[in-house]
Amino acid sequence: MSQLTHIDEQGRAKMVDTSDKSVTARRAVGLARVLASPATIEAIRKHQTPKGDPLETARLAGVMAAKQTADLIPLCHPLPLTHVDVRAEVLRRLNLSGGGSRNARANRRRDGSPDRGFGRRADHL
Repeated sequence: MSQLTHIDEQGRAKMVDTSDKSVTARRAVGLARVLASPATIEAIRKHQTPKGDPLETARLAGVMAAKQTADLIPLCHPLPLTHVDVRAEVLRRLNLSGGGSRNARANRRRDGSPDRGFGRRADHL
């Protein structure tokens, strides 16, 4: 288990000490695919969803999730973000949204991506 940075010799989770790391610019990029019925996709395209534009809600939720990464990911160091860009759009029968974030600190999420929502159905919009 010595290859895992967040696991000690006894197999217990541990926080990594990043105090000796230099400050570097980091970038994280993620992609989510939300499956939806043709009727839901059409309603989104025509701006006829009963609770407003779900793409705007997705963008706002993505920014909020990026700002809460340290609370959502166990053992993640809290890092101030300098920029978050979340885009959401409808492509064919899939609603794709992607985003990126930047910081200039000593650490970032190990997997390099924001919170994901693969495979969630969006027919209730």
